[in-house]
Amino acid sequence: MIRLKRNILILTMLGSCTVMAQNNLNQEVKVIKSYEPVINDAYKISSLPKIIDTIKVTPTFEYDEGELEMYPTKYQPKQLKPAKLVAEPLPKLYYAYVKGGFGSYASPMLNIYTGSQRSEKWIWNANANYLSSNGKVKNEADEHVYAGLSRFDVGGQVRRIFKKDLAASIDAGYGYRANYYYGYDTNLKIADDSLPLKKKDIEKQSLNYYSIGASFGTTNLDSSKLDYRIALNYSGIKTKDSKGDNILHVDAFLSYILDKEFMGLNVVIDNYSTKGLNINGKGDISAAVVNFNPWIGAYGRKWRVKVGASTFYDQRNSKFWFFPDISMQYNIIDYFLLPYIEVNGNYDVHSYREMYGENPFVRSDLNINPTKTRWNLAAGFRGNVSSKVAFNVRAEYAKIDNQYLFVNDINSDLHKKFTVAYDEIMRTRILGEISYKMSDKFKMGLKGNYFVYDMSHEIEAWHLPTYTVSLDASYNLENKIIARVNVYAISKRYARIDHINDKGENLPESKELKGVIDANLGLEYRITKRFSSFLDLNNIAGQRYYEWNQYANQRFNFMLGLTYTF
Repeated sequence: MIRLKRNILILTMLGSCTVMAQNNLNQEVKVIKSYEPVINDAYKISSLPKIIDTIKVTPTFEYDEGELEMYPTKYQPKQLKPAKLVAEPLPKLYYAYVKGGFGSYASPMLNIYTGSQRSEKWIWNANANYLSSNGKVKNEADEHVYAGLSRFDVGGQVRRIFKKDLAASIDAGYGYRANYYYGYDTNLKIADDSLPLKKKDIEKQSLNYYSIGASFGTTNLDSSKLDYRIALNYSGIKTKDSKGDNILHVDAFLSYILDKEFMGLNVVIDNYSTKGLNINGKGDISAAVVNFNPWIGAYGRKWRVKVGASTFYDQRNSKFWFFPDISMQYNIIDYFLLPYIEVNGNYDVHSYREMYGENPFVRSDLNINPTKTRWNLAAGFRGNVSSKVAFNVRAEYAKIDNQYLFVNDINSDLHKKFTVAYDEIMRTRILGEISYKMSDKFKMGLKGNYFVYDMSHEIEAWHLPTYTVSLDASYNLENKIIARVNVYAISKRYARIDHINDKGENLPESKELKGVIDANLGLEYRITKRFSSFLDLNNIAGQRYYEWNQYANQRFNFMLGLTYTF
């Protein structure tokens, strides 16, 4: 009975709670968003159970193989033939190559090259080149003046290769140059019938030069072996009035690499004999200049250091000169970025042939002095961005004594010849170059130089540019059409104009020579593998510019011709 009453009481209480809950359900509810149930993260016990067993049982196994009978076999492996490596075929060599053409300004041209076939003992080659021009150019007075020239060169070499990595060679060459002093001073008062405009009225400069030499030395491919070479050469140049110089050149070289160290020695002896030249203001000479250049160094996987000295003895003035020869480089990123530093100097003894090769309008009795670079500090970066792109950035700062500068000689007839002025200068040079080679079909190179000259006595660095930029590119279309492009830009330069006053004093002024951009295009069409035609277009813009004061260059000109290989 008591239990029954208790159950009735519990049911009554539950019923009242239910009624209350149902009353609450009548309340208004605003749903903001759908219900998102959240389940709490479960945390697991990271410790693993371990069984601690104090009894260790080491199992032992016994095998009973019984009596085994070996089954006889008669297998014999077949003999394999060695693999054959098929070598790539070597390109065919021809005996001779001939290139001939004719261009504007009545300019014939002929080049002939010939050489030996492949040989383990003998290698020889010979060449002959001819070019002349017979046209006229417009000078500063807009007068058409004859500006002809003629060049001829012939030479050859024979090389004998011996066993034990030795080789000997002999070579000889001859050349002829002729040009005309057509760049007279148009500001001078000259009668019209006296103007030097025709070929017969213009002074001609002609000269002959020759050389003969021999050498003997090693041809080691193994850098751990002793490497040496000795060379002898005799050369000379003679103008039409029998002026010039002769040089006997001896060059001995020795180098050796030991483990990670290397050492070497280079000795050069030049004996000069001149006629009709003014050397150091002392007239003709017969004397020697000796250069002694030893060095040592070491290298590692990423670095290389070389320390040496370059000493000179000049017999003409009995003086010794000493210059450092130091270079260091470190490969920061393999073949990608390689910084380097160089410290050196030099003593350059110039020859008349060198001066004439740079400026063919110089006097034949030129005053030639040696140039001394007391020191040259250089630093830069070079490397390869990829297998196709290489670059080099370099900065130099040098102190130079007796830097030669070409100036018009007012003592020459109509001021049409050049002499040299000398000055001590501080030269800053910044060089940048980059090359790109996509394949054998396309190649391109871009190079630029920027110069700053701090002169001691002269007003300007006569005929020297502030900057130069050159672009060279070539494209080979299916080995059928080959195109070559060359663009050369040079800044404005200055020429010295001398004025002598009544007191005999020289009052020089500077004359600006405008900068120029010279674009050239070469095309070659290969009719067959051995026969082709070519067309060269030079100074496409047809600009009139002056490489040397008063001497105008040819404007637009072309050369058309054929080549043949046999």
